[in-house]
Amino acid sequence: MNNPLNRPLGFGQILDQTFSITKRHFLNFFLIILILSGPFYLLQAVVELLYGATFFRAVELGTNWFDDLFMSFDTTSPSGSVAAELWSGGIELISYVFLPIAQASILLAIFSLRQGEQYSIGSVLKKAFSRFWPIIGCSLLFFLIMLGLIFVPFILIMILTMAFGFIHPVLGAVIAIILFIPCFFGVFYFYIRWGFYFGSVVIDRISPGLGRSWNLTKKRTWTLMGIYFLLFIIVLLTMSGVELVFGAFLGNSVLFQLILNVVEMITWVIYSVAFAVMFFDLKARYDADDLKELIESYEPLKSN
Repeated sequence: MNNPLNRPLGFGQILDQTFSITKRHFLNFFLIILILSGPFYLLQAVVELLYGATFFRAVELGTNWFDDLFMSFDTTSPSGSVAAELWSGGIELISYVFLPIAQASILLAIFSLRQGEQYSIGSVLKKAFSRFWPIIGCSLLFFLIMLGLIFVPFILIMILTMAFGFIHPVLGAVIAIILFIPCFFGVFYFYIRWGFYFGSVVIDRISPGLGRSWNLTKKRTWTLMGIYFLLFIIVLLTMSGVELVFGAFLGNSVLFQLILNVVEMITWVIYSVAFAVMFFDLKARYDADDLKELIESYEPLKSN
């Protein structure tokens, strides 16, 4: 089968497939995320408007452009209401539950493409929701594991930084930097090694999938880290550019937040496609290795 998703891919080929699939199926994938996340973003906007936020930026007379530009990036809630922040935060928290379902739907759609089959938005959503509890449960487990891996080193770094900081502030800063770098790469390493549990839960129906992910990523860890880092840079530059351009004109308005939400959904599409391409690359390699080992271990029966 000449489908690239059925064979191992190099670093550049993974990126090429990611953006190629995103371009061809962007509307469907965006609609999947919009269906699951859009209502929550609209509800957030309604809550902010009810608590006094402005839809467009309210420009005050008498301020010059330079001052206006810096004032536009004020992160304080327009309404200044604690209740508005709580409502908005609660809605956002609930919306996070459905993001894994959106990612699972995109993964299932690309799995259909890998099999040479057609898919519909409704069919992949239905399949994703059929795995709702395994997806949510395993995602929560993974989140707690990563939280622990981040929290423990953070506490250790903070204690040692304060201890050496009492001797000399510069020494404390140096110790913090020296400890932060290996801790960061350590957490990143385990994020990659266990992070592909998601594909195993959705496609292979293996829960929690951490062991499966560890085996899949055994020989591809640094390549995957490079791809994730590149995607992070792309997302960071995109979000920063949008905030700079639209924030200068719209300020911290409801419209500005909606624009950011749309950009976040677009970046989530790219991430979900990239994850799917990487996961199927790992499966192609792992399945090929299994087949190779099986062939090598096969001994033909000797004739009597």
